[in-house]
Amino acid sequence: MVWSRALHRWLNGQLPNGSSQSQVVKFLEEKHISPGKLVDAEDPKHRGLRQLGATATNFLGSEPTMWIEFYFDGSGKLVDSTITNSCGPPDGY
Repeated sequence: MVWSRALHRWLNGQLPNGSSQSQVVKFLEEKHISPGKLVDAEDPKHRGLRQLGATATNFLGSEPTMWIEFYFDGSGKLVDSTITNSCGPPDGY
């Protein structure tokens, strides 16, 4: 879980709320993380937002895969992001 907490802090520093969808995609591609397709968010907390998912893996292979979800408002601005690993979400997120 240490890596997922570090990733969450790092992402928040690099992609603060208000970042555009194109900034998020460019950032992911520069880090060799393939973004998924933009879809309507289905979970109740993010209903009415658009969701873009991505998957990151620790290059050392010592931590599980991380699923990163970015949520955008109607104007395409980032309003939230979540990180989940195969063990569940990190404490405090």
